[in-house]
Amino acid sequence: MLETEKLLPLVIDKKKEDNLFNPRKIFDALMRETSISKGNAEQVTIDTTRFFVGIGKSVRRITAPMIREVVNAMLVKNGLEIARLEHTRVGISYYDFKELIHSEDYSHDKLLDVMIKEYRSVEVLKKKLENGG
Repeated sequence: MLETEKLLPLVIDKKKEDNLFNPRKIFDALMRETSISKGNAEQVTIDTTRFFVGIGKSVRRITAPMIREVVNAMLVKNGLEIARLEHTRVGISYYDFKELIHSEDYSHDKLLDVMIKEYRSVEVLKKKLENGG
C-alpha cells in the first residue's frame, strides 16, 4: 500500500468488501452525471479527497453514499448548485425507509411514489436555477 493510501479511509462496496479510495471514480461520476466543466470536476475531486484525508485517521471505512454526500457538499461550496442537483441521490433517508417498510400500508408502489416525487422536486428546482431563479 502506498503511503498516501494509508491516509484515506477504505470504501465498502455493495458486496461489503473493502476497496482503496479512488478519486478518479469521483471525477468520472461528475463528468458522466453533471454538466460541470472538467476543471470544476477536478477541483471538486481534489476538495473531496482532501476532506477524506482529513478524517482518514478517525474514520477508517466509508460508503459510496457517504462519498456522494461529501461531493455534493463540495459542489455547493464551489457554487455549483445545478451540478449538485444533477448529482444528488433520489430516495429517502434510512430512518424514513425503515419507517415505511415497517408500516402496515407499505408497498413497492408507495416507495416508488416517494422517489418520483423527490425526482420531480429536484427537476423543478434545477429548472428554476437554470432560468436564473
